Amino acid sequence: MAKAVRVYVMYGLGGRWWSAGMEDVLAVNLRKIKGVICPPTFQYGHWQIIVEAIKNSPNDIHVVAAHSLGAVRATQITDYVKVDLLVLYDLAGGAPSKLGKNTGKCIDIYDTIPDLVPEWRVQAVKGHEKKIERWYSQHGHTGQDDSVPLMRRVEAEVMKLAA
Repeated sequence: MAKAVRVYVMYGLGGRWWSAGMEDVLAVNLRKIKGVICPPTFQYGHWQIIVEAIKNSPNDIHVVAAHSLGAVRATQITDYVKVDLLVLYDLAGGAPSKLGKNTGKCIDIYDTIPDLVPEWRVQAVKGHEKKIERWYSQHGHTGQDDSVPLMRRVEAEVMKLAA
């Protein structure tokens, strides 16, 4: 039996108002991929619910995609459980946890207009640095989560896991 790919998507600070693309573009399209389970998008403060959901399905493949402060909380999820793919859209709002043994791969989508808080870029503990892949966006903090080209790239990464 094939493993299910469970994708958890989180809004950032401001919820749907600033991060509508997380549900309206990204999650909607991920749900169309065969073998992918993607519940409704979570608020950033509900990250511990995702931790418990991952604990309850330890044999599946887990993806967490999040925007802004949700991306900070997504890094904290890896402090507790294994995440096969972590997708961080413009991490902002606080310092992230350093990534290590519980992270398979991290895509850090970096907002370059404006470069709000470069010191908050996600980092890894020694020996895990190559797990972080940096992508770049020219869409601005509240726009990149609904950028169709970026969403298609994330969708392709999830499709690889579901194959």
